[in-house]
Amino acid sequence: MCDMPWKDALLGDLADVNPEALGASPPFRWRFRYIDITSVAHGRVNWLAVPEYEYRSAPSRARRVVRPGDTLFSTVRPGLQAHVCADWDMQEGVICSTGFAVLRPRKLDARFLFHTVFSETVREQVRRREVGSSYPAVSESDLKLVQLTVPESPVEQGRIAEILDLLDAGIQEIESVLAKLKQVKSGLMQSLLTCGLDEEGRIRDPLRNPEQFQSSPLGVVPKCWTISDLGGVLRERPKNGYSPVEAVNFEGGYILGLGCLTVDGFSQCQLKNAPMNDRKLRQYALSPGDLLLSRSNTRDLVAMAGTFWPQPMPCFYPDLMMRLRPLPKLRPRFLEFLLRHSRVRRQLTNRACGTSGSMVKVNAGDVLKTVIAFPQSDEQDAILARLDDVESRISCEEELRSKLTFTKTGLAHDLLAGRIRAKA
Repeated sequence: MCDMPWKDALLGDLADVNPEALGASPPFRWRFRYIDITSVAHGRVNWLAVPEYEYRSAPSRARRVVRPGDTLFSTVRPGLQAHVCADWDMQEGVICSTGFAVLRPRKLDARFLFHTVFSETVREQVRRREVGSSYPAVSESDLKLVQLTVPESPVEQGRIAEILDLLDAGIQEIESVLAKLKQVKSGLMQSLLTCGLDEEGRIRDPLRNPEQFQSSPLGVVPKCWTISDLGGVLRERPKNGYSPVEAVNFEGGYILGLGCLTVDGFSQCQLKNAPMNDRKLRQYALSPGDLLLSRSNTRDLVAMAGTFWPQPMPCFYPDLMMRLRPLPKLRPRFLEFLLRHSRVRRQLTNRACGTSGSMVKVNAGDVLKTVIAFPQSDEQDAILARLDDVESRISCEEELRSKLTFTKTGLAHDLLAGRIRAKA
């Protein structure tokens, strides 16, 4: 099989593009599932986000008929690669948006075609044909002209698809484990930051042991916990950062971007070159354990908190963040978890205000009067150990997913270019 050659061909010669359109013939009350681009990510359909419509009330873009084995190619913002293969059994009743091109293979294995549209070769050709700036798109006619190199043997096509499907299944299995671990973490955070741990390391139960709890502005909390506003636990007033003009070249330090604060805390994902000769910058240098809070963003993202952890180069925080330094009685990471807890975070987001329709701000005063409840240091440490254990398991799974994704990307590149031949 591996002696059979590969051939160059146009996508339009190997697959029908948009072979069926929804016309005026369906009954007025005919119902169907409607897939749009927002319901597709990472090669899969989020069926929870796929609505069902009657034909009479369907969106005007609901026009492409989808059959099992079709590949839906996102022609709007194709660089996001919101493509998917119709690997379901529903023969009828699935329609997709005109933001997709439906590719129905004629001379290709269906799964091989699906994997091919994610290849760097296809991505680069499509990028060159895109038109528009805000919402770049590629036309149906240009899509047909995309050049593919494919094995003539349908067996080899199927084998390549099988190998890549196997890797995708492994990645999906890891993602399922991650989703469950994150649910466990969310539930554990809710219990630990509301009820805490008793002397035997068990989560306190307010129903069985109501005498161990007290009422507070936050709701019911353990009696042994301290209730305070943040002003009473910080060793200095919250300090806004500084945003100088980014240096053209790396000068030995970084300024954090707002994206470094996420729903999961601090992430080294957006660093800018710091102008190290700017003397004003020094007072905004970060130390390990400094707690950062985003002070301006959309209402969903404002007041994100994260604890800065050691970096190999000096780092500074920007104007859109503020720095919090708690007293020794309150661990920075414990305070981070408190600030991420809904009953504390809600106080900040409710106070956030601004003139922009989308961007809002919190100020130092908002932070100082935010109410929290926290235990003694030994109980904080025990709670952090529980949460660290779950986070460690999540990190291991994320690292495994990254490695498998990297392996799949490299192998897909070689298999789809014929550099590695798939044996039967």
